Amino acid sequence: MSKTKAEALRIIHNGAVAYKNNLANKNVLFVTLVNGKTELFEAAFLPRNFLHLTGVRTKLNSTTFYSLALRDRLREQDIAFAADGTTDKKLDVLKPLMNVHKTAKMLGNYDNSQRLLVTDKLAGTVTFAMGFRRDGDFYMPNTSLKTDVRTISKNPDNNNYSHNI
Repeated sequence: MSKTKAEALRIIHNGAVAYKNNLANKNVLFVTLVNGKTELFEAAFLPRNFLHLTGVRTKLNSTTFYSLALRDRLREQDIAFAADGTTDKKLDVLKPLMNVHKTAKMLGNYDNSQRLLVTDKLAGTVTFAMGFRRDGDFYMPNTSLKTDVRTISKNPDNNNYSHNI
């Protein structure tokens, strides 16, 4: 069942508040053991990254979108849903994603199994995943998925830890 734009705006506002409280302007270190070897990646969460996690389309730049969402000032005409239905799926997992630094139980390298998805690393659970792309020294969140991390990653590992730095 598709969400209305009013429902989407409520979810986005609540997500923006949680993003500000939990992730915005912070770095998170994700750590895992793979075959007895420690692997890690550091993710930076900037205000501009929030838009990518919502799945909505907008003509606003990403920083303005986040600012308006945070202040509950987005309007229905500011957003559009993706024609392929991904917006609903992303909005379904937006709330738990805002605690990915505490709830991620699995990490993995993206296996390139989905034609339109471009991401490098995944962190999440059996019900949601956040994707990250390398940008300089850090990985930046660039997508959210309503899926089991194990189904779209190479050698997913479930011995993971994340730590705010």
